[in-house]
Amino acid sequence: SSLRITSNDIWEHRHRLIDCAGALREADPFCVLDLVLMPCRPFPLDLVEMIRKLDTPLDYSGRTAQALGREGGLRVAILVRDASDFDPNWIVSASSECTTAMDAAHPSMMPDRMWSRGVCVRLPGEDWDMAELQSHVPSMHQVFFTERSMEEKWSAALGL
Repeated sequence: SSLRITSNDIWEHRHRLIDCAGALREADPFCVLDLVLMPCRPFPLDLVEMIRKLDTPLDYSGRTAQALGREGGLRVAILVRDASDFDPNWIVSASSECTTAMDAAHPSMMPDRMWSRGVCVRLPGEDWDMAELQSHVPSMHQVFFTERSMEEKWSAALGL
């Protein structure tokens, strides 16, 4: 399942967010939940750890993920839709806490510092040339798309 949270102030509504995510985890504890935070402005990154505390490994795969230091049944991500509303240092810090992506019209719009610190890009549209796109990104695993068809083409190009 996927839960996308958009708010002008995610931190102010953190208790509601945690309650909602907790209810979903309780309703179906074996379902992997992708929780995507789509903030309109920066928030204290402590929230990521608060959300992660909702994930109690109940099965072998969850316990294995925890032992390997990976997310199991609850995966947290941040999507920055308008980078001009964010301090680049906050985005870089967020990327050290969880998967963090920025919307951009083209990969060349991502500063090198963002790429090197693991920030991902989410690209619009359905007409990307796979070979050309690969030449513009330092890591194919840092690229996402708004369109599912492009995600499928990109995954095929990655051999997944």
